[in-house]
Amino acid sequence: MSLPKFVTLVSLCLPIISLNIQSALAADVRDFNLHNNAGVDIQEVFVSASGEDTWGADILDIDTLGAGESADVSFEDGSDNCLYDLRAVAEDGRELDARQINFCEVADYTIHE
Repeated sequence: MSLPKFVTLVSLCLPIISLNIQSALAADVRDFNLHNNAGVDIQEVFVSASGEDTWGADILDIDTLGAGESADVSFEDGSDNCLYDLRAVAEDGRELDARQINFCEVADYTIHE
């Protein structure tokens, strides 16, 4: 293969390689819109991969998610997991748990009492 053909081939492949790397890096970031339909203010929200014994850090970027309010939420755990458990801690201390939410497919999640 001649050098000009090789350079052309490489220049055509670089955008594809770059796109694949970006997709792979973004695979462990989960973004969703969280709706509070629990009737109480939510102070903390934790997620962990389903089946884990511990919760991750609080992913709620605001102090309180008021009853009836929504917020954009994002978390990253360095994995390509899809199924996660979620724990919302209400202002009165109650823990509202949900299991096996598929955040690869879910763009909106509603917390219920």
